[in-house]
Amino acid sequence: MADTNYVCVCCRVTMDEVKDAVKSGAKTFEEVQKITGCSQGCGRCKDGIVRLVNYLVQTTK
Repeated sequence: MADTNYVCVCCRVTMDEVKDAVKSGAKTFEEVQKITGCSQGCGRCKDGIVRLVNYLVQTTK
């Protein structure tokens, strides 16, 4: 079952989608944004997604 915890409500981007983007090779917020479309609405999620991406990149080395 997919993780339906939205990290970006405006664009309906889930935690699983961000994880998949990093697993596919994205290493920065901008790369994840290009793949998932996150943080293109109100932008309030950006700081949290940046932290998440940094964490995922560091822990998947």
